[in-house]
Amino acid sequence: MNLHDALYIYEHKVLPTNFFNFKGDFVATILKRKEVLYKVFDGMLAEEGISNPYTEENFRVDVLRSDAELMILKITFPEPDDQPLCYYSYLFIDKELEKLRYFGVERGTGLGGMQKYLCSWTPDGEHLNHGVYDLDENKGYRKCLTIYENN
Repeated sequence: MNLHDALYIYEHKVLPTNFFNFKGDFVATILKRKEVLYKVFDGMLAEEGISNPYTEENFRVDVLRSDAELMILKITFPEPDDQPLCYYSYLFIDKELEKLRYFGVERGTGLGGMQKYLCSWTPDGEHLNHGVYDLDENKGYRKCLTIYENN
């Protein structure tokens, strides 16, 4: 395993799996102990004997929305140097913890060169592609919200 592989597994397997398995506990942990995102990844690398070039500041969690109906978190990752690593993920959490969505914004290449693509994971680990993610962050974020509201 190399650094790219470890980051891919972390973004595409470890975080979505833990989000769906531990729901509210996962959310509470990353909000209260924001360093845990970095420390889990750092531990993964240490187990593999891989040097970690990143710091805690490369793994950030921000609350984009928090009201009586819905919480939306944005997890920012280190700037991806290759596809299909993620720029960030959006976590959608309803108050009953029944309608959860985990979106990722991945680096990819298209006809015009490097592009961002929107994907998501289901609770059973299925990876879904939702097409190009608009480089205008507001439009891209609204696309996630629309997918969430229509499913």
